[in-house]
Amino acid sequence: MPKKIKKEKKTTFKSNKENIINTNNIYYIFVAVAILVICICTFVGVYVYKEDKYHVHKDNAIVLFEYTEALDEGYNVFSVTQTEGKRIFTEYNTLDVQNVKEISRGKYLDFNEEIYNSGILEYMSDESSIVTDTNWSLYIKFADGTKKYLYSAAINQENKEVDKSLLADIIKKYFNQEILYK
Repeated sequence: MPKKIKKEKKTTFKSNKENIINTNNIYYIFVAVAILVICICTFVGVYVYKEDKYHVHKDNAIVLFEYTEALDEGYNVFSVTQTEGKRIFTEYNTLDVQNVKEISRGKYLDFNEEIYNSGILEYMSDESSIVTDTNWSLYIKFADGTKKYLYSAAINQENKEVDKSLLADIIKKYFNQEILYK
Protein backbone atom coordinates (compact mmCIF):
# COMPACT_ATOMS: atom_id res chain seq x y z
CA MET A 1 0.00 0.00 0.00
CA PRO A 2 1.27 3.33 -0.94
CA LYS A 3 2.03 5.87 1.69
CA LYS A 4 -0.21 8.81 2.03
CA ILE A 5 1.21 11.94 0.62
CA LYS A 6 1.08 14.70 3.08
CA LYS A 7 0.26 18.14 1.86
CA GLU A 8 2.87 20.70 2.63
CA LYS A 9 1.79 23.40 5.00
CA LYS A 10 2.18 26.95 3.90
CA THR A 11 4.26 28.82 6.34
CA THR A 12 3.18 32.39 7.01
CA PHE A 13 4.94 34.89 9.14
CA LYS A 14 3.00 37.09 11.53
CA SER A 15 5.05 40.13 10.65
CA ASN A 16 4.15 39.93 6.98
CA LYS A 17 1.29 42.43 7.53
CA GLU A 18 1.32 45.79 5.77
CA ASN A 19 2.66 48.54 8.04
CA ILE A 20 1.84 52.21 7.66
CA ILE A 21 5.43 53.15 8.26
CA ASN A 22 7.97 51.22 6.31
CA THR A 23 11.29 51.91 4.66
CA ASN A 24 9.67 52.95 1.38
CA ASN A 25 7.51 55.76 2.78
CA ILE A 26 9.47 57.04 5.81
CA TYR A 27 10.75 60.05 3.84
CA TYR A 28 7.21 61.12 2.98
CA ILE A 29 6.28 61.07 6.64
CA PHE A 30 9.25 63.28 7.57
CA VAL A 31 8.30 65.75 4.82
CA ALA A 32 4.66 65.79 5.98
CA VAL A 33 5.70 66.45 9.60
CA ALA A 34 8.08 69.25 8.49
CA ILE A 35 5.31 70.90 6.43
CA LEU A 36 2.91 70.63 9.39
CA VAL A 37 5.43 72.30 11.74
CA ILE A 38 6.05 75.10 9.22
CA CYS A 39 2.29 75.72 8.87
CA ILE A 40 1.77 75.85 12.64
CA CYS A 41 4.66 78.30 13.07
CA THR A 42 3.29 80.47 10.26
CA PHE A 43 -0.18 80.61 11.79
CA VAL A 44 1.22 81.47 15.24
CA GLY A 45 3.38 84.21 13.69
CA VAL A 46 0.42 85.74 11.85
CA TYR A 47 -1.65 85.67 15.05
CA VAL A 48 1.10 87.37 17.10
CA TYR A 49 1.62 89.98 14.37
CA LYS A 50 -2.08 90.82 14.30
CA GLU A 51 -2.11 91.19 18.08
CA ASP A 52 1.04 93.34 18.17
CA LYS A 53 0.16 95.72 15.33
CA TYR A 54 -2.27 97.47 17.70
CA HIS A 55 0.50 97.98 20.26
CA VAL A 56 2.68 100.52 18.47
CA HIS A 57 4.49 101.71 21.61
CA LYS A 58 5.31 98.28 23.06
CA ASP A 59 9.06 98.85 22.52
CA ASN A 60 9.03 101.80 24.94
CA ALA A 61 6.36 100.57 27.30
CA ILE A 62 5.48 102.11 30.63
CA VAL A 63 7.36 100.32 33.40
CA LEU A 64 5.87 102.36 36.24
CA PHE A 65 2.70 104.47 36.23
CA GLU A 66 1.73 106.28 39.42
CA TYR A 67 -1.18 108.70 39.78
CA THR A 68 -1.68 110.24 43.24
CA GLU A 69 -4.55 112.37 44.53
CA ALA A 70 -4.56 114.32 47.78
CA LEU A 71 -7.49 113.69 50.10
CA ASP A 72 -8.40 115.38 53.37
CA GLU A 73 -6.52 112.64 55.17
CA GLY A 74 -3.97 110.79 53.06
CA TYR A 75 -3.80 109.99 49.37
CA ASN A 76 -5.40 107.85 46.69
CA VAL A 77 -2.62 106.12 44.76
CA PHE A 78 -3.18 104.31 41.47
CA SER A 79 -0.14 102.46 40.14
CA VAL A 80 0.79 99.98 37.45
CA THR A 81 4.12 98.24 37.91
CA GLN A 82 6.06 95.83 35.73
CA THR A 83 8.47 93.67 37.73
CA GLU A 84 11.82 92.27 36.63
CA GLY A 85 10.15 88.94 35.95
CA LYS A 86 7.78 90.65 33.48
CA ARG A 87 4.80 90.28 35.82
CA ILE A 88 2.43 93.27 35.80
CA PHE A 89 0.43 94.47 38.80
CA THR A 90 -2.19 97.17 39.25
CA GLU A 91 -2.43 98.62 42.73
CA TYR A 92 -4.98 100.95 44.31
CA ASN A 93 -4.14 102.31 47.77
CA THR A 94 -6.00 104.53 50.21
CA LEU A 95 -5.88 104.71 53.98
CA ASP A 96 -8.49 101.96 54.25
CA VAL A 97 -8.08 99.90 51.11
CA GLN A 98 -5.19 98.22 49.37
CA ASN A 99 -6.19 96.41 46.20
CA VAL A 100 -3.47 94.60 44.20
CA LYS A 101 -4.24 92.63 41.05
CA GLU A 102 -2.04 90.94 38.49
CA ILE A 103 -3.00 91.67 34.89
CA SER A 104 -2.12 89.90 31.66
CA ARG A 105 0.50 91.08 29.19
CA GLY A 106 -2.18 91.89 26.59
CA LYS A 107 -4.19 94.02 29.01
CA TYR A 108 -0.98 95.77 30.07
CA LEU A 109 -0.12 96.59 26.44
CA ASP A 110 -3.66 97.90 25.94
CA PHE A 111 -3.21 100.13 29.01
CA ASN A 112 0.12 101.33 27.60
CA GLU A 113 -1.45 102.29 24.25
CA GLU A 114 -4.37 104.04 25.93
CA ILE A 115 -1.98 106.19 28.00
CA TYR A 116 -0.03 107.13 24.87
CA ASN A 117 -3.24 107.93 22.97
CA SER A 118 -4.78 109.95 25.82
CA GLY A 119 -2.54 112.97 25.10
CA ILE A 120 -1.53 113.37 28.74
CA LEU A 121 2.13 112.79 27.87
CA GLU A 122 2.18 116.08 25.92
CA TYR A 123 1.70 118.03 29.16
CA MET A 124 4.31 116.12 31.14
CA SER A 125 7.84 117.37 31.76
CA ASP A 126 11.11 115.49 32.04
CA GLU A 127 12.09 117.35 35.19
CA SER A 128 11.00 116.58 38.71
CA SER A 129 10.22 119.45 41.02
CA ILE A 130 9.59 119.51 44.73
CA VAL A 131 6.07 120.78 45.06
CA THR A 132 4.26 120.45 48.36
CA ASP A 133 0.93 121.99 47.42
CA THR A 134 -0.48 119.59 44.83
CA ASN A 135 -3.94 118.20 44.44
CA TRP A 136 -2.74 115.43 42.19
CA SER A 137 0.47 114.23 40.55
CA LEU A 138 1.38 111.82 37.80
CA TYR A 139 4.69 109.99 37.44
CA ILE A 140 5.56 107.69 34.53
CA LYS A 141 8.76 105.73 33.97
CA PHE A 142 9.39 104.16 30.55
CA ALA A 143 11.34 101.06 29.54
CA ASP A 144 14.17 103.15 28.05
CA GLY A 145 14.73 104.81 31.46
CA THR A 146 13.12 108.20 30.78
CA LYS A 147 10.77 109.64 33.35
CA LYS A 148 7.86 112.05 33.00
CA TYR A 149 6.26 114.17 35.71
CA LEU A 150 3.07 116.18 35.93
CA TYR A 151 1.86 118.14 38.97
CA SER A 152 -1.38 120.06 39.44
CA ALA A 153 0.54 122.96 41.05
CA ALA A 154 2.85 123.26 38.02
CA ILE A 155 -0.13 123.38 35.68
CA ASN A 156 -1.80 126.07 37.80
CA GLN A 157 1.38 128.19 37.62
CA GLU A 158 1.54 127.91 33.82
CA ASN A 159 -2.23 128.42 33.40
CA LYS A 160 -2.61 125.31 31.28
CA GLU A 161 -5.83 123.42 30.88
CA VAL A 162 -5.17 119.70 31.00
CA ASP A 163 -7.90 117.42 29.71
CA LYS A 164 -7.82 114.49 32.11
CA SER A 165 -11.12 112.99 31.01
CA LEU A 166 -9.37 110.26 29.01
CA LEU A 167 -7.06 109.56 31.94
CA ALA A 168 -10.13 109.32 34.21
CA ASP A 169 -11.70 106.82 31.79
CA ILE A 170 -8.51 104.73 31.73
CA ILE A 171 -8.31 104.65 35.52
CA LYS A 172 -11.99 103.74 35.72
CA LYS A 173 -11.42 100.89 33.25
CA TYR A 174 -8.29 99.37 34.80
CA PHE A 175 -8.75 100.17 38.51
CA ASN A 176 -12.57 100.31 38.69
CA GLN A 177 -12.32 103.57 40.66
CA GLU A 178 -13.23 107.19 39.99
CA ILE A 179 -10.65 109.96 40.29
CA LEU A 180 -11.50 113.19 42.06
CA TYR A 181 -9.74 115.78 39.89
CA LYS A 182 -10.93 115.48 36.33
